[in-house]
Amino acid sequence: MIEAVLFDLDGLLINSEPFWQEAEYSMFQNLGIEITPKIKEITYGLPVKEMIEFYYKIKPWDNFNLNKIKYKIFDEVEKKIIDQGNMLPGVLEIIEYFKKKKLKIGIASASPYGIIYVALDKLKIRDKFDIIHSGDEEEYGKPHPAVYINAAKKLNIKPINCLVFEDSLVGVIAALSARMKVVAIVRNDNGNNAKYAVADLQLNSLADFTKKHFELLNTFH
Repeated sequence: MIEAVLFDLDGLLINSEPFWQEAEYSMFQNLGIEITPKIKEITYGLPVKEMIEFYYKIKPWDNFNLNKIKYKIFDEVEKKIIDQGNMLPGVLEIIEYFKKKKLKIGIASASPYGIIYVALDKLKIRDKFDIIHSGDEEEYGKPHPAVYINAAKKLNIKPINCLVFEDSLVGVIAALSARMKVVAIVRNDNGNNAKYAVADLQLNSLADFTKKHFELLNTFH
C-alpha cells in the first residue's frame, strides 16, 4: 500500500533542467569538449560530480579542480532559477491530491540543499513537504538507490510503500532499485523514451496523473 510520495525536483516540479544543461554546456564547451546529443542523453540526471568526472574522462584538461567547477555550475543554476524558474504543470494539484489522502510527501533530489531550497522557495511550496533529502548526503548518486532509501527512512516509511515521480532515467532506475513504485514523466526531449518502459507508469506531465492511476499503482506489489 502506498503510504508516501517522493518527488524529484529539477525538470519535474520546476523548469530548471535546461538551466543545468546550459551551465554544463557553457562550462565544458569553453574547455573544448563537443557536447553531442548522445552525451546529453548520458549526462541527463547525473549528479554534478559524476557529470564533471564524465567530461574529464572524455577530454582531460589542465588544472582540474572538481569543486571549483561544481560551485560555478551551482551558482549559475541558482541565478537562473531565481530569474527564470517556473512551476511545471500539475505540481500544486498533485501535491494537494496526496495531502488530501493523508500521505507523507517528500523531495529526493540530486541537487544540493541550497539549490533545492532556492527552487522550492521560488515556487513557494517548501512548506508542503514533510522531508527534503539531497543526494549531497550520499556517497553515490542516482542511479544508486541511496537517495531514495534514505528519504524513505526520514519519512519512517518502508521503501516498498513509497511512490516516486521522476523525469530522468537514472532517477527511475534509482527508485526501482529501492523497490519503490515509479511514475516516469517523459517529455519528448528526454532521450530514448522506450527506455522509460521500466517504470510502472509513464505520463507526459504531472497534470496527467489521475485517481485511476493511483488506484492502479496501489494494486502493484
